[in-house]
Amino acid sequence: MAPDKPVIPTGGLHPEITLPHKAEVELYHNSLSLCSGKVRVCLAEKGVPFRGIHIHLIETGWYEVCSPEFLAVNPGGTVPVLVHNGHPVYESHDQILYIDKVLGVKGSLSLDSEAYEHWTEMSALLDDLDGSKTMGNCIPFLTMPIFVHMLHGISVEKVEYGVHKHPRPERPRIFMTLKQAGTEIFKSGLKDAVQSSRDHMRVHLLAMERALTIGGSTDEPWLCGATFSLADVGMVTIMHRLVCADWNFLWDDLPAVQAYWDRLKARPSFKTAVTDFDLPSVLEASAAHRKMKTEHEWYRKAFEGGYDASAGRQS
Repeated sequence: MAPDKPVIPTGGLHPEITLPHKAEVELYHNSLSLCSGKVRVCLAEKGVPFRGIHIHLIETGWYEVCSPEFLAVNPGGTVPVLVHNGHPVYESHDQILYIDKVLGVKGSLSLDSEAYEHWTEMSALLDDLDGSKTMGNCIPFLTMPIFVHMLHGISVEKVEYGVHKHPRPERPRIFMTLKQAGTEIFKSGLKDAVQSSRDHMRVHLLAMERALTIGGSTDEPWLCGATFSLADVGMVTIMHRLVCADWNFLWDDLPAVQAYWDRLKARPSFKTAVTDFDLPSVLEASAAHRKMKTEHEWYRKAFEGGYDASAGRQS
């Protein structure tokens, strides 16, 4: 008889579960995980001290998310997991709202939950036929070159561990394909998927340019107005990932987006919650990707070929 499939916990607070803990607030997270990053940013912005417990993904070393120890924390095998007084909160969206409503220090900075919901809707301005091309859903394909370069230093055996142990085996199978194919995979159909995500992301960035510009000037510095909000928390890690994977040329001609990115980088939380967690392996993969784009025309065209900066502009 096949073993029962693990019960994947639903999002939100689970007061019926009590995990071993050493601090009032703990965060099981990964340095590369976008969702982990935005939860760290929210904790930093709201002034919430926490004990961080780093959990590896295959890209950063091994499938620690599949280990028995971590599956006891989250049977779904995903990060982040926010823990408050031993009770887990699952799913990053719910964690951010929980930090805002329950944990956050109240003060001059207001993280408006309604604004976060507003930008979540705005980010779906351009949907694919199946509704999969929201801004966040563009990121996996745009991160593929970084993943490929990072997996170069990871053994096949470590990837296979995830194939056998991960509660969602389709994920490690994707990484096994990337591991086996290497950069040659960008000569195949994956190139088309990457370029499609690139062009969808460009449309989102054009929408951001319009949202950030009032009457021809950037009078409203944040996505939902004059106040930094949960909408901006969600954008910090997305834009940082785009820079890491050398996609920032997508906003070279968008001054409001560039100024917005500069404002995000200037916030103290950008260092304490994002760049302080950058791993050497990620920085090395980013450098290798840029170097290969310079040295191999076919590789550069896989990412930049057919790009039309004028497409999607309003007349």
